[in-house]
Amino acid sequence: MTTTSRFPNQSLRPAAVAGMLACAALLAALPTRADEGPPAEPSALPAEGLDAAAAVRQALESSHVLAVARLEVDAARAEAAFGGRWDNPELSMEWEEFGISRPAWKQSELTFRIEQAIPLGGRLGAGREAASARAGRMESRLRLTASQLETQVREAHLAALAEQARTELLAESLLMARKVLDAVRTGIELGQSAPADEHLALAEYRGEEVAMRRAQARLDELKAHLAAYWGGSASQVGRLAGSLEPAPVSPVDGAGPCATTGEGALQPLVLAPIAALREEKRAVLALEEQRRLPELSVMGGFRGMEGFSEQAFVAGVSIPLPAWNRHKAEIETASLEVRRAEALLRARQREWHGLVAAERSAAFTAWQDYQGIRDGVLPELEKGLAAVLEAFRGGDAGSLDVLDAQRSVLAARMQMLEAAEATLAAGIRLEGLLQTSSGQAETGADARYAGEEVTP
Repeated sequence: MTTTSRFPNQSLRPAAVAGMLACAALLAALPTRADEGPPAEPSALPAEGLDAAAAVRQALESSHVLAVARLEVDAARAEAAFGGRWDNPELSMEWEEFGISRPAWKQSELTFRIEQAIPLGGRLGAGREAASARAGRMESRLRLTASQLETQVREAHLAALAEQARTELLAESLLMARKVLDAVRTGIELGQSAPADEHLALAEYRGEEVAMRRAQARLDELKAHLAAYWGGSASQVGRLAGSLEPAPVSPVDGAGPCATTGEGALQPLVLAPIAALREEKRAVLALEEQRRLPELSVMGGFRGMEGFSEQAFVAGVSIPLPAWNRHKAEIETASLEVRRAEALLRARQREWHGLVAAERSAAFTAWQDYQGIRDGVLPELEKGLAAVLEAFRGGDAGSLDVLDAQRSVLAARMQMLEAAEATLAAGIRLEGLLQTSSGQAETGADARYAGEEVTP
């Protein structure tokens, strides 16, 4: 819309200055968003031991990556809230002086115009849909980032917890080696053991000390890695709390992971951003198709002409003619982007199925190893060690026999611990893969940590 007004010559300059000052005041009054502060400081660590839930909470509260993702979501929501509206009207002012070279024809003319573009068709609605789809994609990225961070922290906590258990096993083995060494020295004094046995027992004891120091250094390293997720240090972690006893895992039945990757179904979180990207591209395509319709511009205003003491109302309409550019390139590009997003989603779905199958297989294989060692191998080795110790006390077995039996029991316990860690780690990764946008694992992966038997 265009507005034109006519005023006497002496009033033109004050009116022009007033118009410019009014525009500057409008620009200065635009609202600004306050800067977001840094993430909140993490809460205090529990004194009784750091479990996985507390570690995850610490990481989520202090993650700068999540803070950035939340700001991106806020920006997308703001765009969705204010998107799809009419463009602002344009106010223009034109001042003309005539008769500079011919004073007899001197006159001034002042014109005020307001022009407003009116979108036709469903362009505004399509714009709102596109902005909302982008906000949905950013929200799905935020949820996925939080889920991935939780999985990483849980895996780091599990690794440190398992290393802590290894350190405790080595401490028990070191104590046993010390007892054997003392018994050998007592036997030498009584003439029941050969002096060479003391060297062998002492070498075994020194070897256990080296293994113990190495495990402690590894535990400190893993604690530092865990604490790094919330900006802490290994000294702040202290003792870790949690269970390393995996629940039974049933064999893989060969069926598909779950039927949640179809359109309209709950998407796993790892696929949700790609599915949201597809919806965003579809919304953009709909918007580009609406943009084929040209915008109608309406103008209105007043014009004042000094010298003739006349004022005139001015009105007009303009519309672009789609003679050369019919928006075909933009529509074709948006259509190709939709096809690309759909192909990318299908590829990620296939990759997701493979990852789920691999983690299920790994969990069941590790569980079989754990169960076999726990129920078959370890009980027999412990019985053998008890028998050798009894024979050693009676003088029917030597120190080498005790050390061999002890070494076999320790190796079996270490293998069982590794199998338990592998089972739990595969369950953590599997739960992250199966988690949907509703926050639940689709196949009940939570039951694996509640002691219930699940079918991967």
